[in-house]
Amino acid sequence: MSVFCRQPFDSLFSDSYHMMMPCCYAVTDHPYKTDEDANFKAQHIKDGAYDFYNSEQMKQLRLDMLKPDPLTPLVRDVCRSCIANEANGLPSPRQPLDKPRFGRIINAKMRIFGNTCNLHCFMCNIKNSTGRIKQTKKMMEFNPKVSEFLGYEHIEKFAEDGIGYDLAADNPELFEVQMESLKKLAPKIKTFTIIGGEPFIMPSHYKLLDAMIEIDEAKNINLDYVTNMTKLQWEGCRVIDYVKQFKSVNVRWSVEGYGKWNEYMRHPSIWNQIVENIAELRPHTTTFEANITLSSLSVIQLDKIIDFCNQNNIKYNLNNVIKPEVCRIDALHPDIRKRLAEKYEGTELEFLRESLLEEIPDWEKRWSEFLEYTEAIDHVNETDYKEIFPELVI
Repeated sequence: MSVFCRQPFDSLFSDSYHMMMPCCYAVTDHPYKTDEDANFKAQHIKDGAYDFYNSEQMKQLRLDMLKPDPLTPLVRDVCRSCIANEANGLPSPRQPLDKPRFGRIINAKMRIFGNTCNLHCFMCNIKNSTGRIKQTKKMMEFNPKVSEFLGYEHIEKFAEDGIGYDLAADNPELFEVQMESLKKLAPKIKTFTIIGGEPFIMPSHYKLLDAMIEIDEAKNINLDYVTNMTKLQWEGCRVIDYVKQFKSVNVRWSVEGYGKWNEYMRHPSIWNQIVENIAELRPHTTTFEANITLSSLSVIQLDKIIDFCNQNNIKYNLNNVIKPEVCRIDALHPDIRKRLAEKYEGTELEFLRESLLEEIPDWEKRWSEFLEYTEAIDHVNETDYKEIFPELVI
């Protein structure tokens, strides 16, 4: 029996557009994305999360993964992002599984709590952050090409269709339907993965926690957070007061660099405050890990945040930027990538050499657009990339 990935078996996932998919990395036929050649159809949450989990296409995806050779045409289509990363020697978010599991197994990872965020990060997909959307509008005034770089037309279409990001605010009736559905599913739910936006400042996510406490299921459920660790309380709700009432709490800290480099990429975060918050929350967590995104900026001083994690016994995971393309490693000038390949030779980051030394046919266009994009960020944030990243000056 083969199983390529655990996600289709034990996950419920919906994105910021309220569309259900096998996971957040799956390539699907999606009304608000451009994967036009995808065969797997994303499904709106109004049709029901459990109905999607038991849909014919989800059943077929699971059946294909149980075949002796799980890389069937369907799996290769839906899972192409992970497969491509692995083929190129890059980190993949795929989660292998030896055999299907039963019982309390569901990991509910649904973006129904909004995209409210207090940061506007360099490489963030704009649909996932209110701060990023506001920043992008200002960047477009400085350079209209930013709209193309970040796919702003999708945000406009999303607004025109009146869907909204925060279900509790934009469609309270549908939000209550989902809450009732999740209450019914609670005996089968192992983990709630709370993503945003920034979960610790999203009021509607605390409504879910209150509901699970009310029906006495909190003690059986794990919480899994993806957070920038800049805030530990919001509107009278203290994170630590909640996490003590759940079975376990796992935190994945979103970070791109150490100190001033992180402050630039995750503007306007304050590094010392993040470190203080880690010290306060970490004793109340079961696991605390760092999620580091590999981008055209983070790769430059990546060794410093890796050293910080190692020195503080923080396990780290590396994720590769796919979109926005202007933020990818291959947007850097070949000379810069070559110097980085030499820098990381013989270190635990040596695996990056292959992608850093890859020949990019249209590198001049990518490099030019990267500079335009970074200059637009500096204009809005009142920062200076040449000061923080002098390595970019060619």
